[in-house]
Amino acid sequence: MELVTPADAGITFDVAEDGASYLENARKKAEAGRRLSGLPTLADDSGLEVPLLDGRPGVESAYFAGADHKGDGPALVAALLKALGSAATSSPPAFFKSAAVLALPDGRIFTGEGVLAGTIAAAPRGTHGFGFDPIFLRQDPVEVLRASFQYLSRRRGLQRFVTRQRLTASLAYRFVAGDHLDDAVRVVTDINRRGWSASLDHLGENVAEEKAARAATEDYLAAFERIATERLNANVSVKLTQLGLDISPDLCRELLSRILERAHQLDNFVRIDMEGSAYTQRTLDLVLALHERYPNCGVVLQSYLYRTVDDIARANAASVGVRLVKGAYKEPADVAFAKKAEVDAKFETEMQQLLLHGVYPAIATHDERLIEATRQFAREREIPTDRFEFQMLYGIRRDLQDRLLREGYRVRIYVPYGTEWYPYLMRRLAERPANLLFIVRSLIRERRAA
Repeated sequence: MELVTPADAGITFDVAEDGASYLENARKKAEAGRRLSGLPTLADDSGLEVPLLDGRPGVESAYFAGADHKGDGPALVAALLKALGSAATSSPPAFFKSAAVLALPDGRIFTGEGVLAGTIAAAPRGTHGFGFDPIFLRQDPVEVLRASFQYLSRRRGLQRFVTRQRLTASLAYRFVAGDHLDDAVRVVTDINRRGWSASLDHLGENVAEEKAARAATEDYLAAFERIATERLNANVSVKLTQLGLDISPDLCRELLSRILERAHQLDNFVRIDMEGSAYTQRTLDLVLALHERYPNCGVVLQSYLYRTVDDIARANAASVGVRLVKGAYKEPADVAFAKKAEVDAKFETEMQQLLLHGVYPAIATHDERLIEATRQFAREREIPTDRFEFQMLYGIRRDLQDRLLREGYRVRIYVPYGTEWYPYLMRRLAERPANLLFIVRSLIRERRAA
């Protein structure tokens, strides 16, 4: 087989690339070449798509600098960087997409498509390549996926669109109870009926105004009232940045104390969620200080942080209950382990520390290997099943939640609700893009088990 160019075949043609897709343009060119040459013809079309620019340049990549500069690399690069403005310095995610079509003389058509994930450089790197090549930097798809989710979490216009779509809303509400407290009460009622307990989380964090922090406090107080009125088996999880920690530590302490006081009056429990590592020390200090007056509070600790072994020892010494999680935030290498094997090993060690010396620890994981390690350690040390509980997220691995309950273990379901569910989901996926694959696998396992 010999590969020849149109010039080698003695033909010239210029096909208008006005199709709605790369594949359509490639097919137009391949069929034109086959018709003129009578030979099998391979043609392609490609383009760059930048989510920050709503997918542009896309199929019009060659014309992004104007018709007079079609295919002019330096002009295209300059036009793209100008369109991005200051965002170009933050390595925005981008996708190079290509389609190829092989048109045979007998009329048969073969097609193929591909995607490369990458980011946009703030300035050209190198002088070779074509079009946008000098500023398109190929990256690990996971990192690009993370950046894309972070971008999507900030798209309020897209949030309104997504929440109005029946299909996407149905998917979201598999993992979030709904927008309102009534939705959460309905979900928790069903959870209790199935034998699980629950922890309510009114979504929201990093509030910037005192008014918003006080409104969040009223929401939590209302949740405790409904739990008591409906006689639900549930407690509440609280984020300190939602109570104004970024505004004023004194304000946060005041509002958290109000919540703890009412929870104490209603004989209920408050779990203080842990956020990024920048908040770890302040969160733990406040919980330990208030625990002396309000023993009905506990804290969340993240196993991937280097410091967590010491934090667990400190919490155990103060009889503060701990929910142990792996950790979902992206942290620098000098603060946290990054490799899954290292995080898993640390989780297992800290789980043992909690089962031996902690106060009713909550082992929060969907990792079956770590769950089995917890069960085995408890059996070996003759730790009763009522001395600890497993915790899982609402909507993930219901089959595993059912199995643990049947085997006599206590299971609590973390139930988020509120109007901030869209950015919540996007940030969780951005923090750990592998969660997306985990959710898909979860759905497959549950369907097979049904």
